[in-house]
Amino acid sequence: MHRVTQTGACAAGPITMLTAAQAQEWATELENSAEMQAYIKLMERREAIISMRLPSTVAEKLLETGDVLELASPSLLQLALTKRAKWNTFDTHLTVFNRDGDTLDEKKQADELEKRLVLCLGQLNDGNKWFSETYWNLMLSSYDVTILHCGDDDPDDEWSFPWWVEKPASNTCFFPIQGGPFRPPVLARRYTMTVGDAEKLYSGRKKGPLEGQHVRFDASGKTWRKFSDDHAADTAGYAMGRSGKGRLQQVEFVCLYDGLDIYHIAKGSEGKQSETLWSTKERTGGVPAVIASGAVLSNRGPGERLVPSYWPGYQYLSGLNNVRAMRMSMSIRVTNPVAVVEPVPGSPGAIEDNSGEQGGRTPALRLTPGDAAFVNGKIVPWPGDSNPDLDKLEQSWADEYREFRQAHTDIDDPNLYTRGTANVQLQQIEARGRLDSDPIGAKDWCVRSILEMLLVSVKSYPKRAFSLMANSNIHYGEHKKIDSGSRMKFNPSDLGFDYVIKVETEKLTAQDKKIRTEAEYDDYLRGLSTYEQVLDTKYDDPGEQWEKLAIDEGIKVAESVGGATSQEALMQVVRDILFLEGGYVLPPPMLMGAGGAGQASPDAAPPTNAVKAPTMEAPVVPGATQGNIGTGVDG
Repeated sequence: MHRVTQTGACAAGPITMLTAAQAQEWATELENSAEMQAYIKLMERREAIISMRLPSTVAEKLLETGDVLELASPSLLQLALTKRAKWNTFDTHLTVFNRDGDTLDEKKQADELEKRLVLCLGQLNDGNKWFSETYWNLMLSSYDVTILHCGDDDPDDEWSFPWWVEKPASNTCFFPIQGGPFRPPVLARRYTMTVGDAEKLYSGRKKGPLEGQHVRFDASGKTWRKFSDDHAADTAGYAMGRSGKGRLQQVEFVCLYDGLDIYHIAKGSEGKQSETLWSTKERTGGVPAVIASGAVLSNRGPGERLVPSYWPGYQYLSGLNNVRAMRMSMSIRVTNPVAVVEPVPGSPGAIEDNSGEQGGRTPALRLTPGDAAFVNGKIVPWPGDSNPDLDKLEQSWADEYREFRQAHTDIDDPNLYTRGTANVQLQQIEARGRLDSDPIGAKDWCVRSILEMLLVSVKSYPKRAFSLMANSNIHYGEHKKIDSGSRMKFNPSDLGFDYVIKVETEKLTAQDKKIRTEAEYDDYLRGLSTYEQVLDTKYDDPGEQWEKLAIDEGIKVAESVGGATSQEALMQVVRDILFLEGGYVLPPPMLMGAGGAGQASPDAAPPTNAVKAPTMEAPVVPGATQGNIGTGVDG
């Protein structure tokens, strides 16, 4: 499929828009490729396993002799739910660097863009929907798809934010397969939508083929109609599409992103012509989508390159489900015995099958309790659930699956909590973190790419400022914070330098941070670390915590002593705060009284730190609550 000019030649100059038929043809080619079809079949099978709908592969003889009782385990589903809940507590930090230099002004440029991108990320990941769905697909699907939409801007609305992300079903998206997380050169989608939703979505758009027109689906003619207003549609006889039944009818759509334009095509039904309901120029400099997978293999066969991070778990669970189905089906014979009649060769009255041939098989004779049947042959009881080989096979599958689960779950050995040191527990945390690195790293790459696309698209909007506001306290980097209610303007002029975006997720839960802090505190007690490093491990803003601790100590001193001693103690606290915050060392405190005004206290001691190191029973690390996932937002 090639973009062609109006003369029909391959485009080297001006490029025309594709027709609905051309765009649909291209999408069909992508969908029907052998590799894409292989991925779709695999994803459908994995979905059946995780939803416990996939029939087990049991022995042929078992299927021939009786009913098969399925026993599908929800274990992998439960593991994925638990793991996603854990990943949702991770903080994702964003940093912007300036390639132009590292002067104060250049660093300020990067920091100001950094703040605005943090607020944009909070908008895109509102309610943690983006990150949560991404985590799910990385664990359980062959690949994950994220699409950035750049909607129409409303210059009259100060708080207009025209960007949002969409998480389509992975098996509805088609593209050329590449390795690792990547941005595809072309992408197609196939999906269904109700008539009512389609009419609402595409009518009155400012841009595209409709140009402010309305669209209605003519249910009787199975086609789409365009008109200037609703009254014209009704008088033209298209009111059927507005009925309750008609508006709930499902219609199929094809969407094509070719890197230059975006096409939304409503397929015609029953041989009717397809219709482009909306199209627009691409704003992000290419296809506004990113593809990622939980793991990337070196295999190049169809469907073998991109796999979910839990792909081994699928294999273990599928084998275990098969064995359990066989055992459950065979165990039925204990309560409902089954016997086989073995014909005696040459005996009179031999059992005949439906074809009339001697010695053939007959359909199973099913008896209820109290029934009896007389047959000519030898009765052979069907064995029950006593196969030692099945015991070994089930145990083998169970052991391997248990190892897989333990590698992906939190510490489940109570001895590690009661007798293990913080350093031992930290080793366990780091081991699990290594397994999380690939899928979470893929997610971070996708987030960075989406933000880069957003910045490219900013320049395509009217040159005005977008207003942004922090809905809660946001910790977005090392010791960086945006206070709740902070307002900022986002201008195209903010992009006037060579920027680099870094996105990194801290793979630690609140419990993990506590263990890490305790390990750092052990090093502090042994003289291997400083107390500042302990606070740096525990708090997003350790400087703020230093100040709180110093003030708290000052209040305690003031409440316990009075007179000149109290004044001296409070001044000492001030000296401590100045030293801790900025490294300033003041001369000994000047007291009024016996020493005279402006005279140093004869008992004045050298600067000391009045702040005492608290125990490690302090509150859990702030900034890692479920509602703020992925943005570092406090609750």
